[in-house]
Amino acid sequence: MAHTLMDTFEDSDADVRHNGAATASLVLGLLSILLSVLAGVPAVLAGVVGLARARSRGAGAVKSVVGIVFGLASVAVLVIVVNLVMPLWSTVQTVRDYQAQGLPLSEAPEAQEALAQAKAALAQWGVEPSSVTCGSPSPDGTSISLDCSGTMLAGEPAAVTGSCPVMSLLGGEATCEARVNGEPHQVRVTLVDGVPGIEPL
Repeated sequence: MAHTLMDTFEDSDADVRHNGAATASLVLGLLSILLSVLAGVPAVLAGVVGLARARSRGAGAVKSVVGIVFGLASVAVLVIVVNLVMPLWSTVQTVRDYQAQGLPLSEAPEAQEALAQAKAALAQWGVEPSSVTCGSPSPDGTSISLDCSGTMLAGEPAAVTGSCPVMSLLGGEATCEARVNGEPHQVRVTLVDGVPGIEPL
């Protein structure tokens, strides 16, 4: 079939209307679901360029907007995750620093503060504070646990255990359960700059 002059003009118009930046933004935006900001940031940049070109070429605006939305969403998700993980990461780093120096974690000021708060909570549950001895809070990758022993105000032995899942601490605060001789108690555990806090509820 002969290529007419009209076909030539139509092909040229299609080239003008083509918006590669918008297409790239859409593709990168979709890839950001898997690659996070590695594709999200380029998706936003390409989307901005695509929107600018869409004004003159009349094509690609929707692709650009979709790419920008996905790109910004990937950045937002990363920021949220980092903010959630940082309190727990600070605590883990404190533990690693003391282990690297060969120092007992129980001698760390952060651990001493947490143990003092734990003893105060135990006193509210009928345990003689001066009789309480506790091990170091021990993160094992899936939970942070605390084991203590002592004497009840009435004189009988007191066995205390508590465990708080790591995932529930990602936001820096969690409600965990402790048990005194098997009786459950709720405590609020917080992480601020690597320092754990314990408050009975």
